[in-house]
Amino acid sequence: MMKQALHLIILCAALAAIVGCNTESDRMRMRAGLDSINIRNRSGQPFTVNDVQPYVTFFDEHGTPNDRLLAHYLLGLAYYDHGEAPMALQCYQNAAECADTTAADCDYAQLARVYGQMSGILYDQLLFQEQLEYLDKATKFAWKGKDTLSALIFTEQKSLAYKRLNQPEKAISNIEQIAQQYRKYGYHSYAAIALGSISLTLIEHGQYEKAASYLSIYDKESGLAVDNNQPEIYSYFKGLLCLKTNRIDSAMFWFRKELKNSKDFNNQNAGAWGLANAYEHSHKNDSAAKYYKYAYEMNDSAYSQKAIQEVERMQAMYDYTRHQEIARQESERAADEMSKRKFSI
Repeated sequence: MMKQALHLIILCAALAAIVGCNTESDRMRMRAGLDSINIRNRSGQPFTVNDVQPYVTFFDEHGTPNDRLLAHYLLGLAYYDHGEAPMALQCYQNAAECADTTAADCDYAQLARVYGQMSGILYDQLLFQEQLEYLDKATKFAWKGKDTLSALIFTEQKSLAYKRLNQPEKAISNIEQIAQQYRKYGYHSYAAIALGSISLTLIEHGQYEKAASYLSIYDKESGLAVDNNQPEIYSYFKGLLCLKTNRIDSAMFWFRKELKNSKDFNNQNAGAWGLANAYEHSHKNDSAAKYYKYAYEMNDSAYSQKAIQEVERMQAMYDYTRHQEIARQESERAADEMSKRKFSI
């Protein structure tokens, strides 16, 4: 019943857009429909480009800056969910341009979400420096919108870019600072998860004591390190720490746990490499060879998959360039039409 009512609201609002009404009551009705789609988004229910497009059309003509901001944002989400990242990025850019940051009622929190989504696409496109710039914008507007948790999460995400830019010191420092901020505002589990996430970088750079300390905090305070709730990659982190500190039996325990319980391909691969290294340290060459072979076979599969993903990424970049060119041509055509009308008048 509730779902039927929701679809009825959306249908009525879409019809209003087609009719082209522009009174305040019509705007409020359309806004109710747009909000209903936003509710679906926040509850994880799917929606399509066709669901959102009537609202974009209507609010581009009759909406407030906040109306247009939300409409273009939701259109971007719809494109992204359907695998069209270049179009999603363009929609997010349009949404950001709709915001009136000088207005007292500017929806800064929504604008922060727009920049946050853009930063995610830039990360996927390996544009890490640009990702950092958009995360800074997302953080700035989240603070202005009094969305403290989002501001902290956006700041934490900068460490992902720092790692990919081969700046481990910045990644570690950023996590340590943001963990303090999480605690300051009462988000202790977020702090513990953040510290756990940087443990691999610490291990790779020989900071074993700090890595052990942060993994201990993760175990005690994250709320995830219980039975199967723990992300299995943390078993690999713990195994690697034991291996690096010559606790071979403990390392094998954690690597076996990783290999046995994880369903993710990368985690399986990590567990196999870990066990191969542990057996090699124990001079058990037959067992080491067994797991090295298993890991290499998975690597071959992973390389093929990565090649496919790279082709898809380059295709997306090509599509984005093509969409930009189409948008430029349409803009020029519209300008020419406007010029001709003025001249004829």
